[in-house]
Amino acid sequence: MKENTDNLLYTLALSYIPGLGNSTLRKILSSEHTAQNLWQLSTKEKNSLPDINSKILDKIGSEKYLELANSEIEIMKSRDISAHCITDASYPALLRNCKDAPYILFTRGSIDWVQKKQVAIVGTRKMSLRSKEFIHELVEGCKNLPISINSGLAFGVDAEAHRAALDNGLQTVAVVAHGLDKIFPKTNLPLGREILQQGGLISEFSTFHAPERENFKRRNRIIAGISHATIVVESDYKGGAMSTASYASQYQRTLFAVPGRPNDHSQRGCHRLLKNQQAMLITEPADLLQFLEFSSAKSSKPRQATIPLEFTPEESEIYQFLSQNGKMHIDDIAIALQTPTYRILPIMLQLEMKNAVRAYGGRMYEIG
Repeated sequence: MKENTDNLLYTLALSYIPGLGNSTLRKILSSEHTAQNLWQLSTKEKNSLPDINSKILDKIGSEKYLELANSEIEIMKSRDISAHCITDASYPALLRNCKDAPYILFTRGSIDWVQKKQVAIVGTRKMSLRSKEFIHELVEGCKNLPISINSGLAFGVDAEAHRAALDNGLQTVAVVAHGLDKIFPKTNLPLGREILQQGGLISEFSTFHAPERENFKRRNRIIAGISHATIVVESDYKGGAMSTASYASQYQRTLFAVPGRPNDHSQRGCHRLLKNQQAMLITEPADLLQFLEFSSAKSSKPRQATIPLEFTPEESEIYQFLSQNGKMHIDDIAIALQTPTYRILPIMLQLEMKNAVRAYGGRMYEIG
């Protein structure tokens, strides 16, 4: 336990160094160095680290950042906040597969990343009554299914998505743009407390981070990154929901958009996504459930199959897994096998070429 605490202490200290971003952390901590080892390097050893500015190197080892990390860990203990490094098994696998994923993710509550399909619902803060009714109809259609409703705890569509999930007994996850010792806006504090009872709060920010404007833009990538699918309910051309949609496209996740009246400015973003074929049309719960494979899961039984001798060990593992579990999304395969999606993809291609698996739209696969 102490080893894990020490690792977190030094990793946090590294993450607080200005200019030492997530990508650089992933690079230097995936080499032969641990966070504690990096902190104790000599000046000569630090200068041998690749592609790091000398001003940043000088700050590695500073007591200032170590003291800040110590303080943060004490606050985390008092507030039941957990921290998950990107190399930890508890880190959400879907997010880990994103190239700009935060190296450290903070969580509160109890969140099931593995057994539940993750669905983001986002949209404008100035939500229409029509959108509110649609959200509740959509989420009610997911009742009693292993689905998590994710959003950003903002006014409007975000808050309504969380409320609908709570009303229907579904897990809900709120991605916030500040430390987990607070809730912003303050008027959503009661909602945040309810979410902790039926899901959780997550953030890439330590408790000393204020809810600054740029942080809200950064958190949009996490909403998309933790989700199998993102649904834009109502949005103009610009806004946080369209930012989240952009990240979902970058991560090659499925994107849905809700249509509205042709001249409705609050729906222009959704119409653009649909017109440019960036998003799939969604008008009822069945559209989502079909994508998540819940509509056919009850009636179809997974096929059993023997493994051909010409398979590689990696191909055999995936083939056997699909034969036991039936049609699945590639991200779920990656999570179950604890292998990044980018490593699964070329293996799936080889299995397709051998006519061993069949590919479907939405990155779904089953044995052929």
